[in-house]
Amino acid sequence: MSLTKSGGTIEIDGARVAAVEGTAPEGTLMTAAFKEADLPLGLDASFEAVSKPLSIKLGDGMQPEKPLRVTFPVDPGSVNGFDSSNPALGILIMTEGQEKPDFALATWNDNDKTATAWLPHLTDVQLVFFNLKQWISGINSTIQQSAGLEYPKPNCTDKSVKIGYETYTAQSDAQEWTCVRESSGSLVVTAHSNSPLPFMVTSEPRRPGRTVTDVSRSGIITAALGNQLLSLTGSGGSAVMFPGGATEFIFDKPVEGISLKFKMLPNIALLAILTQTLDALFNKFGQKLHLDKLSSLECWKNILDTSMHPDISSESVSSFVKTTFSCIGEFADLTAVGRAIVVLVSAAPAAFASMFIGLLQTLNGQANFSTAVGYDIELLTFSDPKMGISFKYPANWVVTKPTDPRDQTGAKIFNQKGAEIAQVNFGTAFDFQPCARKKPYKLIDTTQTGPIPGMDTSTAPTSIKVETVDVGSESAYYPDKQPIRLGISLYSGPGQVTGTTSVCNLAAFFQAGGKFGFFSAGLGFQSNEAVVAYTKQSEYFQIRAMLASLRFL
Repeated sequence: MSLTKSGGTIEIDGARVAAVEGTAPEGTLMTAAFKEADLPLGLDASFEAVSKPLSIKLGDGMQPEKPLRVTFPVDPGSVNGFDSSNPALGILIMTEGQEKPDFALATWNDNDKTATAWLPHLTDVQLVFFNLKQWISGINSTIQQSAGLEYPKPNCTDKSVKIGYETYTAQSDAQEWTCVRESSGSLVVTAHSNSPLPFMVTSEPRRPGRTVTDVSRSGIITAALGNQLLSLTGSGGSAVMFPGGATEFIFDKPVEGISLKFKMLPNIALLAILTQTLDALFNKFGQKLHLDKLSSLECWKNILDTSMHPDISSESVSSFVKTTFSCIGEFADLTAVGRAIVVLVSAAPAAFASMFIGLLQTLNGQANFSTAVGYDIELLTFSDPKMGISFKYPANWVVTKPTDPRDQTGAKIFNQKGAEIAQVNFGTAFDFQPCARKKPYKLIDTTQTGPIPGMDTSTAPTSIKVETVDVGSESAYYPDKQPIRLGISLYSGPGQVTGTTSVCNLAAFFQAGGKFGFFSAGLGFQSNEAVVAYTKQSEYFQIRAMLASLRFL
């Protein structure tokens, strides 16, 4: 047909092509005809052709001065996965010589079951449907499969490092690889990701954490997220470990009982899933990324801030999805189809929200775990011919003897902090007369040590006896002024009167070859709860092992 001054409309097999006034000069010939062969879509499998290609021309190949309006009829029942509440329809525009089509979003009219779009330029066009649910399902499946993904095992895994007298051994979980190494006298503990999920990692004892490897195994957008988000963490002994990345903690002095606790924060996991989706989108429909813009973008700042708060609900996730997808347009150049997908997804965030919440629930079993760093310390041997005894003690402790030969106090043992924790003496005459002040004692534990050659066990087997005394106001008699006294002693029969103990000397005795001796730790605490906590620490067990190592020369 020839266009009039006001334009014109062509109807063909239910489709309509309308030109408004000013589209082309009056008298310009406008034609429209369907083709049999589909356009070379080159699209994701989630796109489905709804119409045959329609070839629209103006005159001798001219382009319209104003967009043309094209309308296609749609039978919802014949389109797989069609949802009239969110039809996700668009018009592909394929110009001769193009490798990939342009895309124009279509408006759905549920009353007459038609889809309408405005075409900025003419060539062959085809109405397509974007099956959002199918696309989401594909992403869901990919992420579910990647949950079993393993990253390459670092060469340092499960190896030990010795620093001074201490030896540290890495122990790994299925979702991460732990390594230990020495750096300028400090212990460096590194956790390498072996999971497709991000984790907040916290060290005990607390040390600042930082990233030590680039998250290059992730997609470029996920990597950018990781590097940006890590700038918000790291203080207080915590840092984020992203897929393919690692976190590092430095302990600048000997320390035992090191552990790393891993927690999957729902919003960080959600954001990682979202960015993996954006990576897939950009890989197929991306042209150029402007990552230098990220730090200044308000939408990106909002995304990072939101990811640090663990609020997970359908409403919050929907808003999060919409914000994240909308933000990609601020730092990524996408093809027309890519931009269309961003708009289509942003228009239906609730569908994504249900998928992400479902994924988080599925992966919940991987949400929290911890690993420990094995600790061992070299032992030294103390030997004293005069007392006729020897024993083993941690190499970072110190054993001293009186320099005055008239001093009969034996030897004293100090821990690595310089605090006196035990005394030992054997073969000296002891005064068994109790002090005038007596308090009831509480027996915590008595454990047999096994045979010690030469020990007199005629009245009782050799044991480690652990007991406490609440000295109350008489704590002033002790250097540390603590009211609860803990005694850990080697015992083989003789010792305290049953039910009471001397406040002056909380110790049990042993006997060998007709001679008496004591090997005891005497420690002060503020409360019984503090005593219980101490009996779970390694120093307590090191003292017990030291006492049990006593041998006679």
